[in-house]
Amino acid sequence: MFPLYVLLAVTVTGLLLTVSYKLLGGWIHPYLALIHQITVVIFLVYFPFGKLFHLPVRPLATAVPMNYQEVGGVDTRECKSCHSPYSNDDQIADVKQILGVQSFDFQLEDGSYLADYCPSCRRRIRVMKQLNIQSNLPSPNGPIQTNTGIHIPGFGQKREDSYYEKAGDK
Repeated sequence: MFPLYVLLAVTVTGLLLTVSYKLLGGWIHPYLALIHQITVVIFLVYFPFGKLFHLPVRPLATAVPMNYQEVGGVDTRECKSCHSPYSNDDQIADVKQILGVQSFDFQLEDGSYLADYCPSCRRRIRVMKQLNIQSNLPSPNGPIQTNTGIHIPGFGQKREDSYYEKAGDK
């Protein structure tokens, strides 16, 4: 709640400055300006260490590649899905070892691990799992039947006509 209180204090003291200047003829304006400056400084000091810092940083993180290599093209691992190189064998082995020690099991049904996929394919796998969608879709544009019984149309496609049929019409 602290970041919200600091933002509220900055906003209220800023509004009080305007009210003092416009409506009260500058009454206690220097004191309100000092209080406003103090709240802004507290906000600026806290901001890089607080929860609000993800607001400017998160969009910037999408432009930065997640994996770095000291020497390009040496011992690169290809993604099991899209076959694009994304990391090296040592990094993948380290990730699997560390996750194993921490008792995180990210082994998929086919025996592969999430670490065997590039970041974009990992996101795709997680979304498919969260939506209860089978990962081996016959067509990415076709309609999708989830495990929960919800019929989802394919991307940019209308629902199948059978979805609109009544139970008595069959």
